Amino acid sequence: MLAAAEYPPIRPAMWRGWRGPATTPSRCYLPQSWPVYRLQRLVSLAVCVLAVLLLCLVAFVLLQAAPASPRIQLGRGERTAEDEGQLFGMDDSYNSDSALDEYEDEEDDEELVMSEDYEEDEQETPVVRPSWAQLPLPPLRLVGRSGLEVVREGVMFSPDVEARLKDPGMSDEDVGRLLWQLRSRKVTELRDPSWERCGRPKNQWVRFSGGVAACARYRYPDDHLLLGEVLSFYLARLLQISRVPPATLARPDHPRWTAAAPQMERAGWGAAPVVVLTPWLPDLVRDYMPASLHHALATNTTLGMATEETWGTDGGTEGGDEGRSHHPQLRDVSEGELVRLLQWSDLLLFDFLTANYDRVAYMMDAAEGEGRPEVLAGTVHNLVLNRATGGLWLLDNESGLVDGYSVLYGNGDPTQATRFASFHQKLLRSMCLFRRTTLGAVLGLAAHPKPHELLVEFARENEPLLYLLPDPLRHQPFLSRLSNRLQEVRAWVGECARKAVTAGVGVKRRGSLVT
Repeated sequence: MLAAAEYPPIRPAMWRGWRGPATTPSRCYLPQSWPVYRLQRLVSLAVCVLAVLLLCLVAFVLLQAAPASPRIQLGRGERTAEDEGQLFGMDDSYNSDSALDEYEDEEDDEELVMSEDYEEDEQETPVVRPSWAQLPLPPLRLVGRSGLEVVREGVMFSPDVEARLKDPGMSDEDVGRLLWQLRSRKVTELRDPSWERCGRPKNQWVRFSGGVAACARYRYPDDHLLLGEVLSFYLARLLQISRVPPATLARPDHPRWTAAAPQMERAGWGAAPVVVLTPWLPDLVRDYMPASLHHALATNTTLGMATEETWGTDGGTEGGDEGRSHHPQLRDVSEGELVRLLQWSDLLLFDFLTANYDRVAYMMDAAEGEGRPEVLAGTVHNLVLNRATGGLWLLDNESGLVDGYSVLYGNGDPTQATRFASFHQKLLRSMCLFRRTTLGAVLGLAAHPKPHELLVEFARENEPLLYLLPDPLRHQPFLSRLSNRLQEVRAWVGECARKAVTAGVGVKRRGSLVT
């Protein structure tokens, strides 16, 4: 471009003669063939290059001075504000995010929890490699009467059933984006809770700048419950269970909560160092236990390929005709029921591993302890359904891992510990069908020498305020019992696989089993 430019003749230059008086100007004209004219082209080129470099330097400085983008360790990707509104929209429809009393401006540049390391590093959920070699599965599959493949490898839901589930849950990118919003935006409003929204009296419904909403859980001085909520969420991510709401800690004394100070005082929060924030998820309704699973619990049987055997409390079977359960045939279950069972298999494994007593085990306690079996036919505690997608969300997991382990393995009431331990065992043994991804993650964690340390490390890398809660590695039941319960699940799956082989002979005669 410079070589093709038309340059005008050099204008007369005023310069001082070096031999004459200092005040005597001299005038000269330089011809176009003079080397100075060619030098002008080089000077022009150099000026243009310097201008471009200067613009690049200015742009780099401006980018460095701009607010940090919403990148956090758990999750990658970008989404517009409109997309975020669709994912986490404001809606006053039902959201059961509660625990019963019986059991027990946009971005803020001064956000304390957003440390420099936290902003720069990115890390997806660790991939837990399955250890299938330690658990050989039978090459058996069950096809339903409608032609839909139901079971593969004896104990796993088929890909066809997986494909019927239209709700993928939250990806790492979705989780990371939402946690960044809850940790960085200013609080604009607090509202009192109800049993349809955020639960307990001291909890609060929180609105942030930009339209994001969450439930703030206040548990001080019982902060071990907040720890259970956070650790349960990160265990769900390790297990690839994607419909457990994200949980993050927040400091109510931070300046971004200043506008809500009167409401916090009215709620009686006092000097709580931290609260747990879980996102407000719209369009959720209470849901029921699948009929086939309810039948399995009521008759002490197992839902799977071996559906005609009744399991004893010691894991054995009862012989004789009286041992027959008359269980609904799995091949006759509808597609919609299969999709719900697929998600319930995750629920049962998750609640067993975390020893969560505040969902189905709570209902079983009321049904058996209080003589009200009809409770199990009602809506399930802390479980909600997304009406648009059919996805089930597991809410209020604060009793998991820490408090739940204390109930089962602590120094509390031994009668209560025995009762809830039996509930968890019965729930685990009610189903012999699993999701391949979840089962693979469970087997991988079971093969890990210290799964509790892996979980805590994962949580610490992604939750910068975890140090404000009790150290989970000082909680003795947690140190050993997570590994023990993983091994129990592994043993149960192995038993299911053996029973599937035995049951496969009879099913094959009916033409429903393909080997």
